[in-house]
Amino acid sequence: RSPREMVSTIRPDIKVGVIWGIEDKFTPCFGPVGRYFADLSETDPERFQFERVNGGHVLHDDVPETSQPWLEKSLQWVFVPRGTK
Repeated sequence: RSPREMVSTIRPDIKVGVIWGIEDKFTPCFGPVGRYFADLSETDPERFQFERVNGGHVLHDDVPETSQPWLEKSLQWVFVPRGTK
């Protein structure tokens, strides 16, 4: 399934955060899928977050010092009800 198909099945009250490694050789972050998620984060930032960081395909192994704080920040964002800050 394409990312567009998968995202269309996510309930509208669910937030989605994506972190992507700039050096990812398997799925380049500037390819069509990465651009799709970047566009989502620009059009609906309360629901979608997308961030490109230094690192490869397995960020929690490649750059834990970057991925761990991002995950903690994203978990806080995910559990804040939409429309409140």
